[in-house]
Amino acid sequence: MQLLQTLSSASYVELSNFKALSDAPVVELVTRHGQDLTSICLDFTRITDVSLDLLATCTPHLKQLSIKACRNVTDKGLMIIGKSKALEAINCSYANGVSDEVVASLCSHHSLKTAILNNASITDKGMAALASCSLLEEFSVLGAKSITSEGVRSVGCGCPLLRHACLAWCEQISDG
Repeated sequence: MQLLQTLSSASYVELSNFKALSDAPVVELVTRHGQDLTSICLDFTRITDVSLDLLATCTPHLKQLSIKACRNVTDKGLMIIGKSKALEAINCSYANGVSDEVVASLCSHHSLKTAILNNASITDKGMAALASCSLLEEFSVLGAKSITSEGVRSVGCGCPLLRHACLAWCEQISDG
């Protein structure tokens, strides 16, 4: 993608809704400018674990990643993103493979401030992993059907900076 050559000093790049975008332009971007990237949005693209692996290993200052509705990524790629030590915000809503193990990997460095995990296949175990992120300010688990009130309590107790929680359509949560 020749256009990417002109973005030599960009720290934020949004390539969302490029329905035909696959790994090749992301590889080119990260190879040329990975040291400068702090935020990238690849929502609704056809990227795969190849892009996630490169982002995790070649963008040491990556703080924000959005891969909403990227259906070609897997849990393996999402686990690799968990190795990004600078990551503060992730949106992997409606992406394939978001599980308790993925959430635990994403939270392993405890630097996460924002986790948007809508429609994820997570349980209270994933919520316990979120609770380990003491810097967490915002999370959304809209549509996570296996989360219970106990999982919500664990995040509430473990995240003193929490300011926003979206629990819409989480059918197992009760007021008890």
